[in-house]
Order: sequence, then C-alpha cells, then structure tokens
Amino acid sequence: MKKNLAVRFTLLFALALSLQSCRTGEDYLSAKEEQYYSNKFQVFTSFNDEPVNYANGFKTLLENYDGINKSHYTRVAAIKSGNPGRSDEEYVEFRLHSQSMFLENDERWIIYPMVKNGQVSGLMAGILRNEETEVEFRELDSGNAYYDEVFKIFSMAYLKQNLKSGLNSKGSCGFDSNDACDIGNIDITPPSGGGPKGGGGPKGGCTGFNNCINPSLGGGGGEGGGPGGTGSSYVEPCDKTKTMLASQKNKDIIKDLKDHLTNGASAGEKGWRDNKTGAPTQATQNGDHSVNLGNPSTMNGGYHNHPGTGVNIFSADDIAILIEIARYQAIGNAGNAYMVVIAPGGIHYVMYFNGTHNEIPAYGSYSTGQLDAWNKEQWLTYINTISNDNLSNYQKLEKVFSSTLKSMGLQNKVILQRVEEDSKISTINQNSDGSTTANPCNT
Repeated sequence: MKKNLAVRFTLLFALALSLQSCRTGEDYLSAKEEQYYSNKFQVFTSFNDEPVNYANGFKTLLENYDGINKSHYTRVAAIKSGNPGRSDEEYVEFRLHSQSMFLENDERWIIYPMVKNGQVSGLMAGILRNEETEVEFRELDSGNAYYDEVFKIFSMAYLKQNLKSGLNSKGSCGFDSNDACDIGNIDITPPSGGGPKGGGGPKGGCTGFNNCINPSLGGGGGEGGGPGGTGSSYVEPCDKTKTMLASQKNKDIIKDLKDHLTNGASAGEKGWRDNKTGAPTQATQNGDHSVNLGNPSTMNGGYHNHPGTGVNIFSADDIAILIEIARYQAIGNAGNAYMVVIAPGGIHYVMYFNGTHNEIPAYGSYSTGQLDAWNKEQWLTYINTISNDNLSNYQKLEKVFSSTLKSMGLQNKVILQRVEEDSKISTINQNSDGSTTANPCNT
C-alpha cells in the first residue's frame, strides 16, 4: 500500500468522490435542506430519521477514492483489479471496525484494522471533523499503549472471524462491494484528546453534496473569490480567473502588491497566502528574490511580486510551490491550486495545476539543487530570448516559462493565464516547438 499519499479530504483527505452512492436520497432534500447540506458529506446524512451509518460512509468514500485514483487501499479495489489473491497487498479491512466515537475535540472517529498476508498489520482511523465537512484517513503510529491495546483487540477479532466464516477466502461475503459482510462494532476505549498521532493515509473526500455530482472534475476550492469555491463543481480556468479578478479579496491583494512595486526593486518581493480557512495572510521572510508562503497544505493559492531585476514570470521555485498546493487540494480538485505573480510593466500572470493527483510528482521530487539549476537555466534562456525582436515582452516571458516547465517534466501540466491591464484574460498554449500561443478568454 502506498503510504505517502498526502492529499487534503476538504483532503485533509478532502475527497471529491464519485458514484451514485454519493447522491443517495437526493430527491428527499428540499431546496432549503439542500443548501444546508451543500458543504456536508451526504454519505453521513440521515434520511427519513434513520440512524447514520458512519462505518459504511467511510467505507464508501475510500472505495470511491480507490476507483478514481486506481489505488488499492480497500479490498474491493484489489478484487476489481483482477488480483484478489494478492495476500501481500495491504488494505483497510472495513468489515471489522470500532464503534463510532465522538471525541472531545468535536471529531468523530472509527478505527479499522489494516490487513496484510492474512493478519492484522496496522490501524487506520476514519476521522470526520469541522461539522462533517472534512474527512481524514489516518494510519495510526505504533509503539504506544493505546495502539498496542487496539491492535491486539482487532488481531484477535480478525482471527476469530476468519476461522469462523472464511473472512479472507475468495468467494466469501464481502467480495461483492454491495455486501459489506459487516460483523458489527468492536467496542474499544475511545482515544483521549485529539486521538493518537499518525499519518500516511489517503486524505480527501466529497467535500459536500454538490461535489458528488461530478467529483472527478472539481470543486472544494477556496471560500468564494478564489478559484473553485466551497461546494462548487468544475470551473474552467477562464471562469476561475474571471471570478478571481471580481473578488474583493483578490483586488485588495493585487493592489497591495502593485503599491509595493512602486517602492522600487530594492523593496524586493512580497507575498500573500490565500488560506483554506480564514482571511488571506501576508507571507513571511520576504527577500530580494524570494518569499516564504509557509505550509502549502493550508493554502488554496499564493500571490507574490517580482521586483523587475530577474525574469518577471513564475520561477522553478514558484512552480514547485504550486505542485505542493495542488497535492493538498481535494481529491479530484488539484486544478484548484493556483499561484499569481505581479511584476513591473503591467505583468500579471496566474497559473493552475493541470492534472490529477496521480500526476503530481512524488513528494520530495524537487531538491533545492535542482530548483537552483532550473532557475539559472531559466535566466540563461531569458537572456537568449530577450534579443528576439519578433516577440513581444509577453511572448518572451511565456516562452521562457514553457521551457522551464519542460525542464521540470511538467509540460502541459500547468495552465498559464495572462491578465492584461484592461482585465483581458488569455490562456497561453504551449506549442511543441517551444513557442506559445495566446488564446483569449471569451468575455
């Protein structure tokens, strides 16, 4: 099982999941109720006063996650892949689970055993938080008394049930995804405080009712104003940028950065974070040619300026930051991650990640040395390009940016948009010969 999947289900796992199960009971919702549930997980919603089956809700989310990402966190995914006999592949055993536990930090937990080679190999917690709008799957850390206690309970229960009903045998119950083969709750002591530490599980989830409509495309971006928007469906890049330009949040940040540019090149770079929760905040440790935007997992996007003494378009470092912001977006919503750069001469660009979470480079792919080398290469490419009188200043910058993407192995994985002073937006297409073509957005 992959253990380094780092995606946010809002991923905090913020999942934008699929399948019709996400919309079960939709017809029962009135317009008022639909608005109320628009930011909640429908799989955790009660209809007709029936109790919520939290255990089955977590199961549905992770099975849908596997279906979208071709991963094998669940047994059903391994079966559908045609390899049900792979006993060496670790998976979450949803047919055994703890009771639903509501902790003092307002999180709801259910703990499941992980199984490999016919025996319990670890523990995974399904966690529901923030008024049931965020889900996280957390692989719990071993080596503590609580883990040892719960691990022992599940190991014994799994062995007992396997001997009794052939839980791990081909053809037994549970091989049909509609037959959960649930043996009921196993009561355990609830974890104290915020629960035991852990990590490494997939994070994400249908961020709400609307995202279940077409979860493979989008939604779950920032709160209004920025690309996406809570509970939104897929938004074309042109529409994202139009929405961004119209938001007061964006207007205030862009004005601040343009005002900063009037202080001259010696003022260096300045940055702003578009946070997942709360108002935007200013970046720290600003320098001549750098800005520290902080933790990418808590961001929807970032803004900064270039002072005019280098290449006035996104650097390799900027692209790497975009990749990390995309990594922590809702599953299916990596394209909601964005970066904005402002530079002298009316330069204003926006970029979005253009791929799925499976296409995001592995964490740690870009070392400091590699980024430095790509930035130096970008500068040399720019020096060789600025003498080309057949290209506009925009075209020169865009050609350099396209070259940097190619060097980083991200050709056609990043959407670049130019915003001109009259708010005219153009999507910059990267051509195979290294040139670029501006495709104006319809107004």
